[in-house]
Amino acid sequence: MNTEQTIKWLYDKALIEQTILKYATAADLRDWDLLKSILSDEVYIDFTTSGGPSMTVTNDQYIGQVTSLIPGFNVTQHQLTNFVIDINGDTANTVVYMQAEHFVQEGTSEIGRTIGGYYTHKLKKENGNWKICSLKLTATWGRGDMRAFEIANKRANS
Repeated sequence: MNTEQTIKWLYDKALIEQTILKYATAADLRDWDLLKSILSDEVYIDFTTSGGPSMTVTNDQYIGQVTSLIPGFNVTQHQLTNFVIDINGDTANTVVYMQAEHFVQEGTSEIGRTIGGYYTHKLKKENGNWKICSLKLTATWGRGDMRAFEIANKRANS
């Protein structure tokens, strides 16, 4: 790569990292407009390793799925690290380590569940902006109480 190509690659890499970090930030801050802004119109999702679905959905359908669970938690914290990014023109593939904390309060008890693993993303550049068009969670470990998800799901849908 020459200097100009290296600068473009570094710039795109930074934008891709920011796009993926916004995914976690949007979930934790319950900022659904931010989430919508970083997703392609259609998104392939695969959460089968954590008991979720594998399907292609519209941007709005995915946000509907997220909002049917995440708001039921008192707090979540998604941490992302070890970004490996492969850029090929206007498309990119990434692998990103993740750890996600999920907590609900039940009376005086705090019930938590942590999931660890990695995300695999496919992104494409649309009108100069990187958008996530595929998102796969590979959960490699978990600890805590699965009831946290059951309680959150019930709360978010009541």
